[in-house]
Amino acid sequence: MINCRNIHEYLSRYLDKELDANLASLITGHLSKCPSCRSYFNSESGLEKKLIEILSQPGRADAEMWNKAVSSLVTVRVKPRRLTYFIPLTSAALIMIAAGLFFLFSPASSSLDLLQASEQVHQSVLRPNFKVDFKADSSDALTGYFKGQCRIETPDCDGCTMQKNTCRIRGGRMCLLKQRQVPHIIMDYDATPVSVLVLSEEDLRSFPEAASHLSRCFEIYTTRLREFNYALVRIGPNIVCAVSKVDQEVLAHLMTDMGATVRSCNECPKSTHSEGR
Repeated sequence: MINCRNIHEYLSRYLDKELDANLASLITGHLSKCPSCRSYFNSESGLEKKLIEILSQPGRADAEMWNKAVSSLVTVRVKPRRLTYFIPLTSAALIMIAAGLFFLFSPASSSLDLLQASEQVHQSVLRPNFKVDFKADSSDALTGYFKGQCRIETPDCDGCTMQKNTCRIRGGRMCLLKQRQVPHIIMDYDATPVSVLVLSEEDLRSFPEAASHLSRCFEIYTTRLREFNYALVRIGPNIVCAVSKVDQEVLAHLMTDMGATVRSCNECPKSTHSEGR
């Protein structure tokens, strides 16, 4: 039984995705109902975010940068167990770790804010009790549903159904993405769930990193962050972000089926690194 007294014992492993699926699901449910524990969780997760922000700043990974990173950790309300990973390290070790983390995170940093928010939405699809709000197996049905909800005309996704039994549309719903309601299309590719989120230009303002990236790149950007692959591209007036455990090439192909005019981006850095590699 997860409650306010024992949840703190699991939060570090929950953040690091070390828990089994059932226990992780119980913690997710408790966090959704308990503001106090959710606030503590947000403080914990702020640790990784602060490191990424500092290490992605222009300049070389030196001891001064890591001194700034370590001192900033003190302002984050985290467990001593997590802080002990960083504070005792010597300057030489810090430089080596800084270089490794910079290499790990920088390829995806151009759109990290949107990817992280999309991952949280996709995690809900993986829960055993997940159900779509609107069942549909065609693009036209989904377009009509979303127009009634938010007046966004979603991209044509019937292309994936032409791949015989490999890909099928399950349905859709409106989801909350940084306090904004956006269309969420759910597909299955070889029985693996795929989430497709459709944002307007106005929605994109909530994600400055992704907005900056998309202002420079109009091609399909694919990357990997932790356990999921992502594809990001503009299609017509909207921004489309797909997240799944299927291969990046598959996601890029789905974006092409939806109307993206180019296969993949040759300019953007590619990331094939996952957490724990």
